[in-house]
Amino acid sequence: MQPFGQVPVLQDNDLTLFESRAITAYIAEKHRDKGTDLTRHEDSKEAAIVKICSEVEAHQFNPAISAVIHQLIDRRAASRRIS
Repeated sequence: MQPFGQVPVLQDNDLTLFESRAITAYIAEKHRDKGTDLTRHEDSKEAAIVKICSEVEAHQFNPAISAVIHQLIDRRAASRRIS
């Protein structure tokens, strides 16, 4: 289902989505009338701020924290092999 063979994948009827940000944006948009409008669709300034936060997370935070997480996982795996 996912062209790169990874998760997450969301299948909603005839629509198949991959990439977590695309999936969460789709769910937030699809269900915005059922609770809090997480995308701030009614207010263009707030919507822009939400998009900025998503971009910062994707391009600034995520690359930096990914390196830390991978290092922690590698250390745990190495310590299990030694034990």
